[in-house]
Amino acid sequence: MAAAAVVLGRPDLGQARDFLVASVPTVQETVAALELLVWALVAVSFVAGLVGVLAAGAPVLRAARGRAWEVSVAAAGLLLLTAGLAHHATPQNNFGGGGSVQEAQQAVGH
Repeated sequence: MAAAAVVLGRPDLGQARDFLVASVPTVQETVAALELLVWALVAVSFVAGLVGVLAAGAPVLRAARGRAWEVSVAAAGLLLLTAGLAHHATPQNNFGGGGSVQEAQQAVGH
């Protein structure tokens, strides 16, 4: 959880909500929604790991552990790193993709 907090920071719930209600979401709204999704996955993984530690030795849990669990944990880690990279690499200006060629040129500074 601490690594997720350092890499992702706090998700912007307002922009994530705007992603769901906007007809054409902006890049920042999309990133906010993805960060919220990653936080949900991190929380579920944390709870599942905590349950696994607390219920160590249970036959059901032993059956669930295996290659699929290892791959899912690795995939969640890669997803967390990718989301962090996207969070830090996203430009701060807003370009939603709609509008004229002139507006697009102005947005990129040409």
